[in-house]
Amino acid sequence: GVFFVTAGASLDPATVMTEWPTLLVGIATFIAIKFSVIFAAGEFGLGLSRSDSARVGMLLAGGGEFAFVVFKLAEDLGVLPESLVKLLTASV
Repeated sequence: GVFFVTAGASLDPATVMTEWPTLLVGIATFIAIKFSVIFAAGEFGLGLSRSDSARVGMLLAGGGEFAFVVFKLAEDLGVLPESLVKLLTASV
């Protein structure tokens, strides 16, 4: 519970309002790519049926909470600027 409260507190509503087109395209692209990779791995690599691969792809295509930790660490180490971290946090 505490993790999600702190992750939600780091969300900047102003970034969401000003960057919504970028967020929309980024989120859709991320989900489409992740779904495609999982679907292909399920069908061709793991031998799942097409419907099972699609089901697993839909279930796992969303972003993960660990991304919040990675983005914050990258910001702290100076790898990513604060503005990009805010955008990436909003996209997860």
